[in-house]
Amino acid sequence: MSTVSVYGFRNRINGKMNIGVKSADGEDMLTYITSLNDEEFWEDYSKGLMEKSILFIGNAIEEDLARTIEWFALKYGISTKPEKFYLKKNNAHCVDEKLLTKKIKQTVIDYINGGPGIKIPDKFSQDKSLIEAIDQNIKDKKYQVFEMDTRSVHKFFRNQVRTDQYDPAHVSKIMIGMREQPDEARKVFGPIIIVIEQDGSHWILDGNNRIEAAMKMVKNKEGWATVPVIFLNYTEFGASEKQRQNNYDLFGLLQNKRKFEVKKENSKEDLKRNINNFIVSEGLDLSKPTHVDRARTLIYDRFLMVCESKSQLNGVLVSILNDFEKERLEMRYQKNLITYDDGFFSDYLWNKYEKHDIAAVSTTQSKAKYAEVLGWIFRRMQTVDAKKGAIVLYYSSKAELVNDEQEKWIDKLKETIKFNNLPITVEVLPAFE
Repeated sequence: MSTVSVYGFRNRINGKMNIGVKSADGEDMLTYITSLNDEEFWEDYSKGLMEKSILFIGNAIEEDLARTIEWFALKYGISTKPEKFYLKKNNAHCVDEKLLTKKIKQTVIDYINGGPGIKIPDKFSQDKSLIEAIDQNIKDKKYQVFEMDTRSVHKFFRNQVRTDQYDPAHVSKIMIGMREQPDEARKVFGPIIIVIEQDGSHWILDGNNRIEAAMKMVKNKEGWATVPVIFLNYTEFGASEKQRQNNYDLFGLLQNKRKFEVKKENSKEDLKRNINNFIVSEGLDLSKPTHVDRARTLIYDRFLMVCESKSQLNGVLVSILNDFEKERLEMRYQKNLITYDDGFFSDYLWNKYEKHDIAAVSTTQSKAKYAEVLGWIFRRMQTVDAKKGAIVLYYSSKAELVNDEQEKWIDKLKETIKFNNLPITVEVLPAFE
């Protein structure tokens, strides 16, 4: 059911406030800002000075109560602390003051006097509780473990949380342990976790690398004809298909968080892939600042449990945002890039530079980073015994255009050459006709 809320914004520097109502229509409660048209408020908001709190959350039929709370909050606040409100006049509507309980009034008064408002419910608390309960049951050995034919398990569907379904190098490492210490390998192998879906299909949630290793051992006739498995019912992961699928992924990531001898930990790319999928499933648009704020909140709430630290999770989120921004910037370039081939450069470098005793090299913009191409031109100058050199750069992709806009590596290369008074010219070929 849709919700209504009463929100408060407080300037963390000067304490000025704005209080308003978010109706059940339109944007999500946590992405909605305000209907206030006060220039000072929006200037402070754009500077990142406003901190949001929630004073009331109710269902759609409680909108009269929410509007009455807004009226009470502005009436009390503007009369007691007029200098602390962006809005100078109470334009809210009192529907029915009898709807206000003492607890509601006290929450509002406490907020106006510096209090925090109410705690926003964690949207994913149920999901996390489900996953943590299943994880704990596995650790406590509450599920029965079966020995099952390795070939049969290998044929099951895979719920993939990693970038790659399995890592050949890690599979080889597991197989070495299986061969050299078979008894110990059996102890630390750990059951393959399988969920049985409503249609009777079997999906591996955890154990892709291990089942690959066991299958290779079978094919090599080195044993491991059976592997331990635990079967879980799909209903344990939630009521809806969307909730279950997201929780399958979260469960897989949680299993990979812990370090086992025959498990491969989550990589940054594994986390990035799953968080990207989650952002899409939540319908978030990273081109909108409010959606970015919402994404950050949801991702911290949901994925911190499968990461080693908030810093690690923040690094993944920053990488996702950077990728999105680069893709967005690339869309500005609608024309096709000019393609320069080896034949072009052979003629161009010779006719413009080398027949005039100027050593020349050509490469892509990316080689300007950290002046990497300088080493190339130095060697070329030495090879052809030239006192002068030329670096000809071109863009091989739109991503390189965006990267150069942001990082300015070509400009930095030119600055390095100028600072060291080097007899080297830098030419950048046009990207488009």
